[in-house]
Amino acid sequence: MAVSMPVTSLSVMNIGDHIKWKRLPGYDHHAIVENVDLDGNKVHVIEYGSDNEGYGKNKGVVRRNRVSGVSEMYKYTYYVECNHPQQVLQRARSRLDEREYHPLMNNCEHFASWCKTGWEHCSQITSFEVRAVLAFYLAIYPDRVLSGECYLFLCNCYKAERNYEAAIQHAENDEMKKKCKQERNWNIAEAGFEAVGGIGGTHAGAAIGRSIIQVVGSSVVGAAVGNIGGRTLGKMSVRSVRCLSDRIIARPNHA
Repeated sequence: MAVSMPVTSLSVMNIGDHIKWKRLPGYDHHAIVENVDLDGNKVHVIEYGSDNEGYGKNKGVVRRNRVSGVSEMYKYTYYVECNHPQQVLQRARSRLDEREYHPLMNNCEHFASWCKTGWEHCSQITSFEVRAVLAFYLAIYPDRVLSGECYLFLCNCYKAERNYEAAIQHAENDEMKKKCKQERNWNIAEAGFEAVGGIGGTHAGAAIGRSIIQVVGSSVVGAAVGNIGGRTLGKMSVRSVRCLSDRIIARPNHA
C-alpha cells in the first residue's frame, strides 16, 4: 500500500504527508505533517502521542507537536489513492484532543493511515501477529526453530529489498538514493539480529520454563515468550548501534 523512504531535507516535506520515526524499543511512531518551517528547521505535526497529564488507559492523545530536523524521519509514498492534503489535515484536526488510544486498535499508525486514505491500517500490528504465531509454533516444535527463523529472516530481507527498489524510484536526488540503500542495509542487519535473538530466546525461555517454573506447559510458554523477547532485543541492539553511529557521524568534526 505504501513505501517509506528516509528524509534527507525538510524541502521534500509537504503538508498532509504521512511520516514516521523509528524508536529504540523496536516500534515506529507515526504522524501527519501540518506545516513545514524551513527557516526554523522544524516540522509541525499532528500525532497520537503520549500525554503526561493523562491517566489510566487514555494516556494517548491526538495533539500538535514540533519536531526539529529530519533525524530518523521517514516519509510515506502511497500506491493507493489518497485524500487531498487539505482533507488530510482536516481529518487530523477533527480528532485533536481525542483520548481513545489503544495500542492494538487505535494507535498512531492507525490515525495517520486513516487521515491519508480513510482506511485504518497498522503494519506493525500485522507484523507482530505474524511473529507471535511463529513464536508459539516454534515453541511447540523447537526442532524447527532454526529453519523457522531463517525463513523469517529471508522474508524480511526480501521485504527490505522490495522497499528499497520502490523507494529509489521516488528518490529526488543521489543523496536520497544513498540513504535508501543505507536503510536497506540496516533493515537487513536488523532482521539478522532479530533472527539470532529469536533462536537464543526460544532456547533460553524453554530452559527457564522447564527447569525453574516447572509447570505443565511452562516450557512451551517460556519458549514463546523468549522468542518474542529475543527478537525484540535483537532489533533494539541494531537500532541502538545505528543511533550511536548517526550521532558520531553528525558531530562537527565528522561533517
